[in-house]
Amino acid sequence: MDKASSSQSTKYSLLQQEKSNLVLDLINLPSDQHIEKLSQFLTDIVQASISGAADFVTLENVKIFLQYVRQNAQLTLSEILVALQTLEILLQKSKEKGRTIVNTDNLGTALVCVCGLVLKFLRDQPYKNSWWSNAFSMDIHTLAESELVILEVMDWQIWINEKNFIRFAQRVVQGDKLFKS
Repeated sequence: MDKASSSQSTKYSLLQQEKSNLVLDLINLPSDQHIEKLSQFLTDIVQASISGAADFVTLENVKIFLQYVRQNAQLTLSEILVALQTLEILLQKSKEKGRTIVNTDNLGTALVCVCGLVLKFLRDQPYKNSWWSNAFSMDIHTLAESELVILEVMDWQIWINEKNFIRFAQRVVQGDKLFKS
């Protein structure tokens, strides 16, 4: 094997290892470092997209929400990323349609609904609305109605292709290698 082939082989091996590490990260619960980055991203999109949100949506309370979801709903890193991407798409679509779906009064409900919807889409046995209702002390009918409104605004499409997911995940960490510091 010549020097160029050996170098190519080493690069390929390193890329394969990095890909394997990424897959392991995505299927596990997010670390505290992940929660920090996810919290910052969620805080930024909410404050930029929802009028008046900067008055009560802080990095700290977003972090508490994501830690609670990680601990109690056992959302993996990839599930939380899909939920954040789904929320971002919801905010974009509602703006395009000239409808204010998520506001300061219902942001918490929207976040819980998006997490629940994502799990319904990604898992074989997701938590039922009654679980989410109990976990967040919410009215189950409000939760169910809110899910329907969200799905309607999103044209009943919450599937995200792999290429868009990877681009989104890279954006969350602002161009760094995916969650590696």
